[in-house]
Amino acid sequence: MSEASGAERPPVVRMPTERGELDTTITTVVNQVEEQEWERGSLAERRAAMRDKRRARLLAASLFALIGVAAWNVHVWNRPIPDDVLEADDLQLRLQLAVVADEIDEFQSRRGRLPESLAELGVAGGMFRYTADADGYYLAIRGTGGTVEYVSEDDPGALLAEWNGGVGTGGGR
Repeated sequence: MSEASGAERPPVVRMPTERGELDTTITTVVNQVEEQEWERGSLAERRAAMRDKRRARLLAASLFALIGVAAWNVHVWNRPIPDDVLEADDLQLRLQLAVVADEIDEFQSRRGRLPESLAELGVAGGMFRYTADADGYYLAIRGTGGTVEYVSEDDPGALLAEWNGGVGTGGGR
């Protein structure tokens, strides 16, 4: 083959003829193989270390975000509630309490007894607390600004009259 064909010949490897040369060649080849395996192992270790670093960074970023969200929520939820919101909530609670108290009184006048529970009226009792005995009933509702209570011996109109200094029903107690 000529050089013009573009194909290069592989180098001719001379086989060792003496025992010492053979041992040296074997040692060289073994050392080269071990070095290649060490480099491969080193590369694998570096890749594993990089993967571990990425995981650690992702975990740190996740924890940072979680702590940030928690801190923001604490800040938001611990802010004082504006007075106008508390007043609106108080009025809403009093209106709901007055409506349910009226339904209880109407039930008692129709059936001659108090309902055993608010479910008997079709009212979801989750937000109300209701107890009844032979003397009457107790009804309460809890909201943002606190709890509004009503006892059956009280004047139902007073529920709304107490709100905002008597505005609502035109009178007070």
